[in-house]
Amino acid sequence: RKTTSSLHSVLNESVFSIFTSTLDLGYFSWTPSGGYKKLYNVKSGDILKGIDYLGRPNQVLSINELCTKCPWKFSKSKSQSRKNVFPYDPSYLVPLHVAAKDRNVNLEKVHFLFGGSTLYMLATQNITSGCAFYAQLVPGTNILLVQKQQSYNQNLSDAGFQFERLVCGHYQQEDKGDYGTSHHLQILSI
Repeated sequence: RKTTSSLHSVLNESVFSIFTSTLDLGYFSWTPSGGYKKLYNVKSGDILKGIDYLGRPNQVLSINELCTKCPWKFSKSKSQSRKNVFPYDPSYLVPLHVAAKDRNVNLEKVHFLFGGSTLYMLATQNITSGCAFYAQLVPGTNILLVQKQQSYNQNLSDAGFQFERLVCGHYQQEDKGDYGTSHHLQILSI
């Protein structure tokens, strides 16, 4: 509930009040497995084995807990770099599957599919240099997908990811991150 009202307040603050939260579909988690694949090669089994329908985001430690665990310096770990390509980026396939098959959303009533990057771009009216957004129909539906298209590598050994693991209580010296992610689904009305 709190997340829905938080999203609503962010949208209102950004003069983006044309969106209203209609239905909060909750969370799910995605754990990538296997090698890189182009989306046209992804099979239903590739999607099903990575979904945790009950998955939730990690809880953040309290300030007191965080202060006792905070290192002076983060480790210089071996690189844990991955490209933002399936399965490390679940694309639009995974959230659509969860919405339709697990949350019983009638996809015929969905007109657009946006992720956080697209909502941010629309709210700020700013596209970062070197970044592009594509619009396309999702095959087999009438859903218009608007998606950021930018290639990058994500390295879980970077200090920012180590800090994220620290505030969620998972940090250890010489630690290894995992590429699992949590996602929040919502239906918005325009």
